Amino acid sequence: MHLMLSDCASCSGETDGSGTILENDSDGDGVCNYDEITRLY
Repeated sequence: MHLMLSDCASCSGETDGSGTILENDSDGDGVCNYDEITRLY
């Protein structure tokens, strides 16, 4: 099995093998959620 993860991916924090991969790029544009520029209207 080969996983392709983006630079935004991280682990949910569990260290016993039950953790999940968090993508952290909700819209899939290659910009991590914490780096997104949002417009305030």
